[in-house]
Amino acid sequence: MYATSIATHAMPAEALRIAVDHAFAEARSCLIGCGSLVPFTIMCASDGYDIVEHHGRSARDIYRSVRDLLVREKPEAYAFVYDGFVDVDAGHTGALICEAACREDSMARLMVLPYRAGAAYSFAESSICMGTVRSLFADVAR
Repeated sequence: MYATSIATHAMPAEALRIAVDHAFAEARSCLIGCGSLVPFTIMCASDGYDIVEHHGRSARDIYRSVRDLLVREKPEAYAFVYDGFVDVDAGHTGALICEAACREDSMARLMVLPYRAGAAYSFAESSICMGTVRSLFADVAR
């Protein structure tokens, strides 16, 4: 499992931590197995977890897909994962990026798992909390 530092509300907190851990594990497997990653969301609901992929030609298409999913499904929490880049001490590097929030959160935690691509992928030992961003729930009528 990958270490995360998400601290939120009582019931969804554990479910959200599990979702983030699973999101990084699944995304890592996709990169290793396929060499690419389709952005996806893990939704936390009272009856379990659902994973939905977001296909689109642009970041805007994918954002709309995630937002529409949250409007339609109204989950307790979400973990949205995509492949990107971050600047770390060692320089510009690939990273799996996970935005995670509970429904009542106005801000989402932004977690990253840096990696290096080459003949094989090399991932950081644990994810890093890069701070917060506006939660996608903030754009959804609660």
